[in-house]
Amino acid sequence: MAIRRKLTRLCRITGGLAVCFLCIWCAAHSVPCISAAPASPGNLERVSSYAFLPAAHPVGQASLTVATGWLEDAFPALSPETAVVQLVRHDYARARFTRLFPARPPEPSSRETICYGRSGAGRKLLAYRFGTGENVLIVTFAIHGWEDNFEQDGQLLVDTGNLLIETLTDQYASLIVPGDWTVYVLPCLNPDGLYDGWTCDGPGRCTTHSLNEDGLSEEGSGMDLNRCFPYRFSSDYSPRNYCGSEPLRAREALALAQFTQSVMGDGLNILIDTHGWYQQIIPSGDRSGTLFQTFSDYFPGNSYASLRSADGYYSAWAAYTLGYDACLFEFPHVSSAQDFQEKGYGQDYVDAICAILEAYGSDAL
Repeated sequence: MAIRRKLTRLCRITGGLAVCFLCIWCAAHSVPCISAAPASPGNLERVSSYAFLPAAHPVGQASLTVATGWLEDAFPALSPETAVVQLVRHDYARARFTRLFPARPPEPSSRETICYGRSGAGRKLLAYRFGTGENVLIVTFAIHGWEDNFEQDGQLLVDTGNLLIETLTDQYASLIVPGDWTVYVLPCLNPDGLYDGWTCDGPGRCTTHSLNEDGLSEEGSGMDLNRCFPYRFSSDYSPRNYCGSEPLRAREALALAQFTQSVMGDGLNILIDTHGWYQQIIPSGDRSGTLFQTFSDYFPGNSYASLRSADGYYSAWAAYTLGYDACLFEFPHVSSAQDFQEKGYGQDYVDAICAILEAYGSDAL
């Protein structure tokens, strides 16, 4: 028992030193540091190792692998896993790098905020989790900061994502059946494009930064995040759909790919990527599938298309590489934010998502 107590004390001291060293490093490099002290479940923020990389550090094609090597160099006496997890919460110590964002976190709080990475300009990339069930639904917005109708029209998509977050928060007890669903809402996949961009045919639609040959993030033509995923990838150097010669050449794309793969559950896995304004429903399944049928109930004028031939699309990659039941949804045409609001499209979309949760829910399976 005396030996066990000594070992326990030694582990606590080692863990405390690890946190101190990492916080000192973060302060010296102007990187936000999160305390390892317990936080209330509703305010908990999990941060991947990728988010702690210095801005000039090469990201490479596998951000977690790179992060592992960097932590080993910085803290040779510590395991990389311990170093990262200690920065976040002690109760995530069992997480592995291949599953840094467990589909069923240990705390069944109504909402959890997750920073799953950083944009090219350093903005936080945020996801909001609801529930701890074995079935996973990911709903994403604004992979293009600027769509085609007016300046910064991607903000309407972000607003819809925030409306969905509010609805899931307010109606948590009725929508998120215990043990049934884990829902992740990612309201803005491309914040740099939305807020720093200027066009729907370049940065704005695209990111404002991309990764160069050395894996360093640099400002320039940006990357079309919905053409750069490794499913039927093809090079494109046009300003509108620029994706370079290799897939995932943007920090936003790497972080999103890592997150999407990491949170897959043991039951159903569904992903919906939200766009405007082509009035389409583009699922990985056929017209008889639940996703197409449910969206059609709320948007009867939307036409059908298949994801199968969607080269480099995020949702197609999730469907045909990872195995999600996926859908790219395109809102109908609008001419302004007021037009969008008056037609009630945001609320219709949220109602459709709630209907999808019910259609795929435990009672329907």
